[in-house]
Amino acid sequence: MADETVTFAYLEAGAKSTPVALDPSLDTGKPETVWLFNLARDQFIEYRRDIVQARLRDFKSEERQLRQDLEAAFAKARNDFQGSGARLPATPPTPPPATAPEPEPTDDALLALDPDTVADLDEELE
Repeated sequence: MADETVTFAYLEAGAKSTPVALDPSLDTGKPETVWLFNLARDQFIEYRRDIVQARLRDFKSEERQLRQDLEAAFAKARNDFQGSGARLPATPPTPPPATAPEPEPTDDALLALDPDTVADLDEELE
């Protein structure tokens, strides 16, 4: 599983056995874990790599439809997947625009002030 192709397999886990998809391009940020798309739960789940790799098997010939269902569900879920791994974004976030300093009030703006406010300003200036 060292290459970058998606692996579709069946995870043998007793009563919790299910078809899964492993996309090696999805990084959990931890070398001991992998993201697997779990068809039974219809979501990506983080699993311990050493445990699942020993329990993956190829699909049997009679499980062809199950594999097709997995591939379709995986393709849909992969488009929406946003893992919580320690990955850096592909592009840095855009910084917020710098705010311009507030312009000095114009004569028209001063004339629009409430007369009581103007009186208070006059008292403060004296």
